[in-house]
Amino acid sequence: MESTKDALVEKQKYEAISSPMVSANLDSLLANIEKTENDKNQKSHPFTPDEISKIFDKSKNATESQSLKTALSFINISVEGNSIIIKTPTQIFIDFIKQELQLIEQIHDHFPGKDIKIQFEVSEETFPDYEPPKKPKMLTTKEKYDLLISKNPNFEKLVNEFKLKISNQ
Repeated sequence: MESTKDALVEKQKYEAISSPMVSANLDSLLANIEKTENDKNQKSHPFTPDEISKIFDKSKNATESQSLKTALSFINISVEGNSIIIKTPTQIFIDFIKQELQLIEQIHDHFPGKDIKIQFEVSEETFPDYEPPKKPKMLTTKEKYDLLISKNPNFEKLVNEFKLKISNQ
């Protein structure tokens, strides 16, 4: 009989541990959520271009991608209402920034309670110092031949010895 009593006590302990107890009512749960949201809004930072620039600078320092670092170096940030306007000298920089979902999420998390819109614009006038990368010049066969001879004079001996012909000559 005592073993049955012990088994019953063990079963009650197991049920008390494994079955969740719902003791909160819906009103207190909603009040707790509202309090948490209000605390977030009170901790909100000023919605200024300088504050937004800090987020971009932190992201630039954290990334290993040289392309993204370059893109984040050439941005101009302004604020109009709830909109962040980001100007860059090229569309490719906008594409790099848009791919950084973590950066976009950090901006939204940094300003809770704001319905932020991020607009991107290409503005070459804003960045007069920016020079796009130059495209490599395509060399003709003759130019390639002359370049190889200037680098190694023995190349001409090789061409003559094997009686090679250069097209376009």
